[in-house]
This record gives sequence, structure tokens and C-alpha cells, in this order.
Amino acid sequence: HPCTLASHFCDFSNSDGNSGICQECPTTMDACYDDGLILSEKGRRDCTKCQQFCYDLGYSEFIVGGKEFESDYIHFAIQDSFQYGSRPIVDCSNLVINGEEKCKGAKGSICYVDDFTSQVLYWQLSNKAEAVGCAAIVFTAPYQDVWLGCGTHGFSDIEIPFICIHPKDGKSIQDNLLGQNSSVEVEVTGQACLNYHEWGDQCSELVTCGEGEFC
Repeated sequence: HPCTLASHFCDFSNSDGNSGICQECPTTMDACYDDGLILSEKGRRDCTKCQQFCYDLGYSEFIVGGKEFESDYIHFAIQDSFQYGSRPIVDCSNLVINGEEKCKGAKGSICYVDDFTSQVLYWQLSNKAEAVGCAAIVFTAPYQDVWLGCGTHGFSDIEIPFICIHPKDGKSIQDNLLGQNSSVEVEVTGQACLNYHEWGDQCSELVTCGEGEFC
């Protein structure tokens, strides 16, 4: 009989390699790789299905000079459920170039940042932007031309709204709209979770893929 998903996993400890004992899911996924707990590769794979993938639910709104641009808000951050900023927009892309720590006109402004290097970490950028007095961060990077997702902030505190936009929209702002009044609104309404048995099997050097699968 199968084990109860999300609360128990099969250790596949029996000699046939296809059955075992239903064990209670561990509190951390590190335990799935503990040889003292699970000896079989199939058991480790089943254990990893205990883990949950959680994501924020919410929305963002970004308007410059009366025109709304598609945006996504920063995820997995410690932030207020509702954040709003309305000020002129300035280009602070220099915050990610050559390690600069200042941006002219940033204090009290909506700060646009183009990371053409795709190297900056979100928490590093938000710390810099908050230090120079930005009222909000509008960010773009080349990979957001394909997928707008704003990504994760590393579960760090963030005090100001942080959104991402498409590079083509960032170019339009740089060329035509700097100095225009803009507004950024972010609302996080809750969180939803999927167990990894719904999201898909996970793999690593310790938990390899089965025949016909790839990592």
C-alpha cells in the first residue's frame, strides 16, 4: 500500500528493493540524505517528496507618465503585505556597475536599475537602494525578456517596493520617460504551497535520476 503523501514516505528497505516501511517525513530535507536513516536510493527519492514548494500570491502595478507597464513583484522576501511609492523615476543602473554606492537624485525617487550583466543579487541591490534613499526599485535584466519572473529575494527584509519589468520597457523608460512621475504598488495577499510529489521529483548528486530521466 502506498504511504500517505506529504506526511510519510517509503524507505524501500525490504530486500526486494520495491517495498519497505512508511516513515514519517523528517522536519528537514537534509535527513533524507542521512545514511543512518535511509539506505536505499529509492527511499531517498521518496523522502524528498515530503518537501513543499511555496510561493507568494499577489500582484504589482507600475505606472510611468500615465502609462502602465507589465511587472512582477519580488518573491520570498520579508516585506509588508502592501507597499506603495509615487515619485519621479531616475536611472540608478550605476548601483550595479563597478560596485558604485551612490546614485544622483535617488533620494525619495523611484529608482530604475538595468542589470545588463545579470550578476547582481536582489538582496544586495535592495540594500544599496534603501541606503541611497530610493522610494522603490524597478529592475530589469536580459533574462526577463523571455520570462518576467522577479525571482527570490533570499528571505531577507526589504523596506521598499521591488518590481521587475521587461528589458524593452526599461529601454523605453530610459529613452523617453526619466523624470516622469511614476508609481509602484505591490500587494502580497498570501501564500500557496505544493508538495514536491505534485511539483516533480527532485534530483541531486546524492539522489540520482532513474532510467530515462534527466536532472
